[in-house]
Amino acid sequence: GRLYEAVRAALQAGVDYEGASINWYRKPDGTRGESQDHFFVYDRAGKPCLTCGSPIEKIRVAQRGTHFCPICQPCSSDE
Repeated sequence: GRLYEAVRAALQAGVDYEGASINWYRKPDGTRGESQDHFFVYDRAGKPCLTCGSPIEKIRVAQRGTHFCPICQPCSSDE
């Protein structure tokens, strides 16, 4: 289904961009991965969504910061 394909694409992008180097992580050769340069919402709270322009929101889920676009990623009991 859609979720499977989205997860598969996200994992493949992580491999293609050689991981995300948010703070301290580096590859064995000391260079950074490039996934963080392609995030649509992570660490962009208050900034416009790259798809629709609405402000990105940040909430806490299980003591972790979670970023999302309330327009592109609405909460819905229908899905």
